[in-house]
Amino acid sequence: RILENYRDILAGNGLTDMLFAPEEYELNSAYIESFDGFYLELEGYLTQFEIELFLKIAAVKPFAIKVRTTPFNLKVINIFRELGIEIAQNSIVEFSLSEKKVLSSQKLPLNVQSEVVECAERIEQIAVAVAKIEEMVKSGIDAEKIALIVPDESIVPLLRSFDRAQNFNFAMGQSFREDISYKFLDQLHNYLSGDGVAKEFLQHNSFDFSLAIPAEAIGVEEFFALLKTLNIPRFNSETLLEELEKVNLLESYYRFVHIFKTRELHFKEWLFIWLHELGEHSIDDTRGGKVTVMGLLESRGILFDGVVVLDFNDDKAPSVSNKDRFLNSSVRAAAKLPTKTDRENLQKHYYARLLEKAKSSVLIYSSSDNAQPSKFLYELGVAGSIKRYKTPHELLFNTKSNYNAYKHMDDIEFDFDAHATVWSASKLKTFLECRRKFYYRYIKGLQEVRESELNDGAILHTLLYRVINPQSSYSESSELKKALLQEMAKIESADNRLPYKRLLWDAMLDGFVQKQIEHFRSGWQVANCEFEASGTIAGLEFKGRIDRMDSKDTQSLIIDYKSGSIQSANGSKIENLADFQMSIYAKLLDRPVDDIDFAFVEILKGGKLTYLQSPQEKEEKLLEHIEYLKSQKSLRAERCEDLQKCRYCPYTLLCHRGEYL
Repeated sequence: RILENYRDILAGNGLTDMLFAPEEYELNSAYIESFDGFYLELEGYLTQFEIELFLKIAAVKPFAIKVRTTPFNLKVINIFRELGIEIAQNSIVEFSLSEKKVLSSQKLPLNVQSEVVECAERIEQIAVAVAKIEEMVKSGIDAEKIALIVPDESIVPLLRSFDRAQNFNFAMGQSFREDISYKFLDQLHNYLSGDGVAKEFLQHNSFDFSLAIPAEAIGVEEFFALLKTLNIPRFNSETLLEELEKVNLLESYYRFVHIFKTRELHFKEWLFIWLHELGEHSIDDTRGGKVTVMGLLESRGILFDGVVVLDFNDDKAPSVSNKDRFLNSSVRAAAKLPTKTDRENLQKHYYARLLEKAKSSVLIYSSSDNAQPSKFLYELGVAGSIKRYKTPHELLFNTKSNYNAYKHMDDIEFDFDAHATVWSASKLKTFLECRRKFYYRYIKGLQEVRESELNDGAILHTLLYRVINPQSSYSESSELKKALLQEMAKIESADNRLPYKRLLWDAMLDGFVQKQIEHFRSGWQVANCEFEASGTIAGLEFKGRIDRMDSKDTQSLIIDYKSGSIQSANGSKIENLADFQMSIYAKLLDRPVDDIDFAFVEILKGGKLTYLQSPQEKEEKLLEHIEYLKSQKSLRAERCEDLQKCRYCPYTLLCHRGEYL
């Protein structure tokens, strides 16, 4: 029934599918009669439909087929044996399908003389491939007759990145997903889905947010009309059709409009479908490189004098797609569908034909992550020639530059005026911990990578603000826990870790709930939450956002929520202290010391209330730092000495630090 519904939908839109060709086709006999005969050089297998079609043509005109038999295409021999044509193994055979007789047969055992090279890392294969191609060219092989075969096309972006001399011509083109217009549309869809990072991307690219996107459903032509007004590359109003034609998308555009001409959807839904259509296309490579990069299937029937194959590993050569795992081999064989073995043998046949025709060939594989070379090497008879090649890394990384990053690493100086900025506890902490980080973040304005929306600290702060505030009052643990769980259930996120996080917070907040009830029963009440404090401290402007202030009689208590450790914020070693958050709050609130206290609450570690240590000494140290800030007119952006601080710093790459180095 599903098949019939699919047929009806296609017919209703004036379309068809090759799936139905065996039932619906009609042979154009007049066209067949216009030829003297037909000749086919067969490289792969034939489907039942193709055999039926060729037999009908052969009944009208002479039809000859030439095939190279190898140990890997025995299925072809069996197919023609069923038709009464006996073909020899390991031979080049030409036979008449019309007369069902062999015209010629030449014995030709498979003979592959390939060099096999092992690389420690996958990326090193690229350097070895470039070196081997260079050797082939020096030996007299024309670069235009050299192919670089990629069984797994995920390595293509790396190849493209290192092809600075533009020696490669990528037969598969470039995925449209890598085009700036696709990325722009994708970010627009993400923005409409509530992604804050996407909004930053659009802002950076001058997207006009004042343009009205209708809330109601619209037709497909209205969708494209609106798309033209958004000033997106390739999709502006004046050159839309021209741009689509340049990237071979004009036919897809007209087909898309035709299929959906009667549909009405919301703009975001149209955008999702159009992105899916665009993502299936590629843009032709027009850079003009002489060495062809292609997948195995694209190489069928083509003669290359030089062949280099990457990723000749057990899981990639031959490779098995997910669709081949959908049905087991016995079911496939019963339904006369290609089995997993059939597909593997077909790929082996293509490799064998490619390699035996080449004057020079190299098979390269990676041994990283315990990867193994393809067992197919044994069937080709070249497994005994594996070499470890000294990787010419200079072909990838030795690019000349007048800039020496290491030489200038500690020579950065910048003008500095402490009065020209508004300070905060985090800005001061950054300054005291690492001048280089301060320079990148506050002087150069380099934005950090956006944190996950499931950041514990941010979510728990919001959660507690909604539950514990001046309008709330709790006398029992069950009341407070119930309110927290209700608010927790309202948290929405596309992150599939959210259910786990809810369970985790539920368990870890029990101690916090108990301590808070004890706190309230002792007479404390919430006076204010999440409020701004700003002012001048020793001549410099400061501001801060205070999590909570409780009151009891004439006494006040400033509380700072911590989802992690309080060690850096409440350390006893004043000389090494960089976090002066509470000291800044104290100066901004300008209250008598006897009237106000400061404490930290470790939300996920039992909820214990820990009072600020040595507040007077810390306040004095804060004033010392402020005086130093005011005295400086220029500073050197020195890197910090404590490498532990670099571990989670967003600027490790710029500083040439971090564990990965």
